Amino acid sequence: MNTFQSYMERRPKFSGVISISKGNEIIYEDAFGLSNKEKEIENNIHTKYPVGSMLSKPLTAVATFQLIEKGKLSLHQPIDKFLPFYKNKGITIHHLLNHTSGIPNLLMLRKQLKWDQDYTQKQIFDTLQEHKLNFTPGQKISYNNTGFFMLGLIIEKVSGVTYHDYIKENIFKPANMKHTGFLHEEIEGTANNYINQKSGPYVSPTLLFACGDAISTLEDIHLFHKALESNILITKISSEQMQTPTYKGRFITMGYSWFIKQLFGRKSVSHGGTHPGGFTTHVERYLDDDMTIVVISNDMISHKMLTMKELGATLISRELASLLFNQKLHHWQKFF
Repeated sequence: MNTFQSYMERRPKFSGVISISKGNEIIYEDAFGLSNKEKEIENNIHTKYPVGSMLSKPLTAVATFQLIEKGKLSLHQPIDKFLPFYKNKGITIHHLLNHTSGIPNLLMLRKQLKWDQDYTQKQIFDTLQEHKLNFTPGQKISYNNTGFFMLGLIIEKVSGVTYHDYIKENIFKPANMKHTGFLHEEIEGTANNYINQKSGPYVSPTLLFACGDAISTLEDIHLFHKALESNILITKISSEQMQTPTYKGRFITMGYSWFIKQLFGRKSVSHGGTHPGGFTTHVERYLDDDMTIVVISNDMISHKMLTMKELGATLISRELASLLFNQKLHHWQKFF
């Protein structure tokens, strides 16, 4: 524990929470900084945070696999069966789940979709229709929020209920995630967002939807992963399928929603998250060791990419793992 505490003392600007666990045992857990700087309210291990893609994309992927298990979806179904108004053909559920669709990333279309404005789903799709695919589906990989936005709509169409109600009933309830919700609900006790210790911008929940609008706690993040490991949410076969490489690139190996790594001689599955308002997050499960590291921050420390001096939650997670396993962390492992 002293090793991890000493490491965090060298990062006095960090604001948020950290947890390292083995199985059901917490090895190290602590909170740092303020959840509300204006009122001087401290972060604690029960503070709620917008956790972005770290939780949202796995939630959406698990919901998709639940519907696959029920025979209501299949991986290689074309999405135009469910979204007939989307003109680009040849895209399947598989392509959405592993970021190989070629669809433009809606959060990158900032001239047309401004982060601080609310949009209807029709407005978002009308904007997407104006753009060609970036590449032929399946040809390349490009991290893509739009794919999971679309999966949320498909879940709604197939299940007959809203995406948020489906997730609450079929994931939060069986996993006992009592402190998890969504941005549009304005959940009490949620940390404020900062960038370099100053208030961060508002980002519309309508853009984040099924790709990044979850709010959660350290405890509930662990409960979600324990439910996956216990096959409470999906079968062991589905869980292993999500963790099996579906695309191998030079730096990225992708399963279904999970990034798959070989770090410190160990297989891991991980997902980070960056909420543009100032939250950065990362969860990594080292499967052979049953170790999980969770890092959530509500104060984004901006950085110059070329120096690679500060890369938020992912960097901290990997450096903690380096200490945990007593192995060297190579430069490229800090951010890929």
